[in-house]
Amino acid sequence: MGTHVPKRLRWRGLLVRTSFVTAMLTVVVGGFGLAAPAASAATLTQCSSCSTNFDWASLVLKDGGWPTSTNNITTIAQWTASENPASDWWHNDNPLNNGDGCGGGNGTGTCQNLTLAAYYVADNLQHCGCSGYSTIVSDFASSAAPSVTAPAIWKSSWAQSHYGTPPGANWAATPPHVASPSSNWTATSSGTKLEMVLGSQTVYAKNNVTDNWSSAEFGGIQAIAANGTTQMILDTSGAVYARASGLGSGSSWIRETSGIKAIAIGPGGLQMVLDTTGHVWAKTSGVGVGNFTNENAPGVAAISAGANGLQMLLDTAGNVYAKNTAVGPAQFVEEASGIRAISAGGSNLQLALDTSGTVWAKAASTIVPQGFTNEGSGAQAISAGGSGLQMKLSTSGVVSAQSSISSTGWVNETGTAVETGIAAGENGVQMVRDSAGAVWAKTTGVGYLGFVSNVGTYQSMAAG
Repeated sequence: MGTHVPKRLRWRGLLVRTSFVTAMLTVVVGGFGLAAPAASAATLTQCSSCSTNFDWASLVLKDGGWPTSTNNITTIAQWTASENPASDWWHNDNPLNNGDGCGGGNGTGTCQNLTLAAYYVADNLQHCGCSGYSTIVSDFASSAAPSVTAPAIWKSSWAQSHYGTPPGANWAATPPHVASPSSNWTATSSGTKLEMVLGSQTVYAKNNVTDNWSSAEFGGIQAIAANGTTQMILDTSGAVYARASGLGSGSSWIRETSGIKAIAIGPGGLQMVLDTTGHVWAKTSGVGVGNFTNENAPGVAAISAGANGLQMLLDTAGNVYAKNTAVGPAQFVEEASGIRAISAGGSNLQLALDTSGTVWAKAASTIVPQGFTNEGSGAQAISAGGSGLQMKLSTSGVVSAQSSISSTGWVNETGTAVETGIAAGENGVQMVRDSAGAVWAKTTGVGYLGFVSNVGTYQSMAAG
């Protein structure tokens, strides 16, 4: 069996869009939304008829854009048999014990399903920059004989063992065709993993990273927000629409109010809107016409909605206020000053980004002044999700994440490329946007890379 060294994946450098922080204040509302890694040549391919190890080998080749030739399929089939017994080639839904996207950095992790596992192998080979990978890719591209490609795999850094001494001594012969359980090819995540994107003022959505985008849901839109299965949209005239569930175009959208310039949504039916005069309105009754209550909070620049009724406000002077009492004119508590961005998440999580680029966080059930923990400097954007999930975008364009309040717990999610946006969702979705407008997402938890690319280019995004 091959024992893996961690994959040091490298994303291509992209230009930072300095306008993102401002956009985040009005689009990444609710704390459940914005993200991006750089573009990958690998393409996620769906296969409803796949069942065997040879089918999976073909899927890897399709995702990588390489010929599905007998030579290439045979090589990958041998490779899987060299990593796991042929009778259990789908072990951990990670046939090649790949550390990219499947957790466990050293190749011991479990993939969400075999479809994603194939994508992650192709993406890793193309973008890791690891020793010998370019030769493997070249051999696949030319459909080289297994006697040529296999030695390239042995000599590479894919497996620390190099498959025996001398390299290749333990390489397996071509295995028989073996079918895996059909359930291993499909998503096994619990709950909806809602993603929304906005491109050319048109909204699209989906419920899983492996799904295709819905048909155009709505046009003439300037901002989006998501939480759980609920979507909110703000059109260019200032009207707010929402729906509690569903995808695609249809009559399920409800026009809730108008005269609005920013929107936010949290769990438990909490919706917040910021009107054009700088006043905040909120409700917890769920999607429906009207029923917003004036929060008596003028002079507000940005809003964010979290779990347990948590509302955060950022005024035009950079002061942060919050409350988690019932909607209405109950007094907000002033918590901090010198802030330029806010994000509210689950488990009472509050994030604040100050004007010097320092991230501050707290997660107390009782709202009191101050009480924030310094989580480090050098950030340009923040996003809070469910179960303590935090994401930050550094001034150099690197995305990091963690699931507890700490100055030392941040884990790099992307490499050296420059990303431009981040979004954390209530159900563990992480989304990232690059400067080319490509959106990437994953639901595999905090860890290096593992993002899946989405077709299209977009101006903003929101994660449910």
